[in-house]
Amino acid sequence: MRERWGRRVRVRLAFVAPTGAASERAADVVPALPEVLPELRRALALAQSARLRLLLVGYCGIPPCLLAPFEHVSESAYRGRVDVPDDHVKFEACRACVYDAGCPGLWRGYVDAHGDPGVRAVTRAPARVRAVSWLTRRVI
Repeated sequence: MRERWGRRVRVRLAFVAPTGAASERAADVVPALPEVLPELRRALALAQSARLRLLLVGYCGIPPCLLAPFEHVSESAYRGRVDVPDDHVKFEACRACVYDAGCPGLWRGYVDAHGDPGVRAVTRAPARVRAVSWLTRRVI
């Protein structure tokens, strides 16, 4: 991407969502986050070193608490208060997290299939988290 477009493009990623037909087979089609996160962190480090403008979608994404030290790539780190959708779950630890208001939690289908992937409260936002101007611009 960097070689082809440089910083002209903005990448938005979403984790596999247990919706539609996948909701009935979430354990088969949605990978467990503890298995995915080590490789995802390596990819995020590579994207950071390449200075790619990358963001993980908050609603379909992974809560910022699971991305450390890359919380700043989560859309949820920048959002104001969001309602927790019926198809999402939050944990007790979420109440004490600095990202609680903007984080919709995890898909209920994911939690039903795999349980708690290690959600923990982030009690102090990393210094890296700052406004992302292009996040709030409307794309038509």
